[in-house]
Amino acid sequence: MARPADSRVHGSSAIAEDTGHRHPVHPVGDALRAVRVFVATTFRVVVLGQDGAAARD
Repeated sequence: MARPADSRVHGSSAIAEDTGHRHPVHPVGDALRAVRVFVATTFRVVVLGQDGAAARD
């Protein structure tokens, strides 16, 4: 027997179909996290002289 076509998305996706279970947006926290990453990376490069290859080792 042939299975009927199923157009629903299975697994995870970036677009949520059910908006009742979405996580709240935290723009201030996201901005602070971005600033923290930028400052930490700038410190590592300028003060410690590490580049991308040295930081991964």
